[in-house]
Amino acid sequence: FATERPVVCSRAGAAEEVVVDARTGVLIEPGGGEAARLAAALDTLLSDSGRRRAMGQAGRRKVEAGYSREQAQRAYREILAE
Repeated sequence: FATERPVVCSRAGAAEEVVVDARTGVLIEPGGGEAARLAAALDTLLSDSGRRRAMGQAGRRKVEAGYSREQAQRAYREILAE
């Protein structure tokens, strides 16, 4: 997101917490045919520069609004304090 690029990833782990909706990226359902769905999503984005740009900008705005060095430092302090 910080580099203004849309994210295409499998709906696994914490990915869904970050790629919350289709404004910033594409979540691929895991399981059979996952590679084909991933390739199709990438192909769709590669052929639509306007959508790619809009998604990248939305991702950048998300980073700017929700992630800062101060927030990261605070989170690490809390983890280490536990």
